[in-house]
Amino acid sequence: MKLNKDIYRLSVLFIIGLFTLSSCGDDRSNEAKELQEVQQWIYKTMEEHYLWNDEIPPREKLNFFEEPKTFFGKLLSKNDGNENGPYSYIENKNDIPSTRGIPQTEYSYGISFAYVTIKDITGEFALVQYISKDKNSPAYKTNLKRGDLISEIDGEKINNKNITKLLGDGEIQIKTSKISGSSIIPEKTINLEAARKIDENPVYIVKKLIENKVGYLMYNQFERGKNNDPEDTTYDDALKQAIRELQGVEDLILDLRYNNGGYVTSAELLISLIGPRSILGTKIGYMKSNKGEETSLEAKDHGINLDLKRLYVITSGTTASASELIINCLRTDIPIHVIGLTTTGKNVGSNGFVFKKQPNWVIHPITMQIYNKKGQSDYKDGFNPGIYESGKPNLTKENYIIKEKLPLGDIGNPETERLLQHTLRIMGYSLDGASTRTTDTQDIKTYQIKEIDNSANRRRANNFIFD
Repeated sequence: MKLNKDIYRLSVLFIIGLFTLSSCGDDRSNEAKELQEVQQWIYKTMEEHYLWNDEIPPREKLNFFEEPKTFFGKLLSKNDGNENGPYSYIENKNDIPSTRGIPQTEYSYGISFAYVTIKDITGEFALVQYISKDKNSPAYKTNLKRGDLISEIDGEKINNKNITKLLGDGEIQIKTSKISGSSIIPEKTINLEAARKIDENPVYIVKKLIENKVGYLMYNQFERGKNNDPEDTTYDDALKQAIRELQGVEDLILDLRYNNGGYVTSAELLISLIGPRSILGTKIGYMKSNKGEETSLEAKDHGINLDLKRLYVITSGTTASASELIINCLRTDIPIHVIGLTTTGKNVGSNGFVFKKQPNWVIHPITMQIYNKKGQSDYKDGFNPGIYESGKPNLTKENYIIKEKLPLGDIGNPETERLLQHTLRIMGYSLDGASTRTTDTQDIKTYQIKEIDNSANRRRANNFIFD
């Protein structure tokens, strides 16, 4: 079956903590059939759609009485995912509340955070990367801000279990701390209202810099519209408006450091809005299924276009999927300068399947690989900081490598924000009045949150195939 590209979401998804439940093996045919119903559906769906379906174990080597999440995990290829776990995942909507952080907006406090330690400082922390701009989000109503170090939740020091509360919970009390020399001292006590659905426009910042010569766009999710409605285009319309506001710039800095992916159609839209005008109306890439079927990616004329001659992209280790698609597909036509840290390396995409008889069960297998129009899909290990240009070897550049350090600085502010400062200097602009913060920065190390159930940090696909 050939799948319409609109159902695909490309986002970095880590499957963590698969667990096992015992099941009864009574030799009664009707009961046995019922106990295997979900597993049989999983196997059939994976057989047909999974990108690496030729690596699925044969039926006789599997236990169809195993709990569905365990069963699903045993079907996955070693090529599926990275060191943080497989990209494919399964969820049971009845078991796990939809706990989400930004940009997982169904149930959230409105906090984007990283789980970190700090060099020479004892303890673990949740580092606030940014706060939702939705005025009804719990975090927006407080004095929590970017760069704050959350050190306690409900009186307990941050650890890899209680940090999951920040993805969404009831009313909680958090405490922040600040660094003084080599010590950490208490700073603020904040009461957060219960998590709720929030409206988070992925166009987080749009502005012109350097006498209107340089555009800056922080775009945090390839999301088409509100409320996980695939027909809603509110956010795509906001992206178009952002590009209208940037008309006339000579260059664009696209900040994707917190963008882990989303809709293919939104990625096509962004390429169409910022890429060279010559690509409009042409094929920019394609997605290939396990059957070799190809679905084209296209640049369309939306009446707005920056006609860029090059692109500067700020990245991190969580820049993934649709974000990487932008780099991969545009590098065939213009030089792409990747500045920051190596991206995730997700050159594949997935879609969701719902079990019609028990719609609480949803699987999201990897179903296709992504290529640019020249057939390149060579970024499984991520895009290293450097320059990517058609017809030339990929050029890794040491001076393009830069990580976030404390204090973070204000996003979009070239006077205080290190990654933006660094990018502008690479572009050749002098920032004599900017603070470089070279004497007071603190190294931070980011960790994957290991104790989150595979459903708890998941973005649900907005379109499913019911089978």
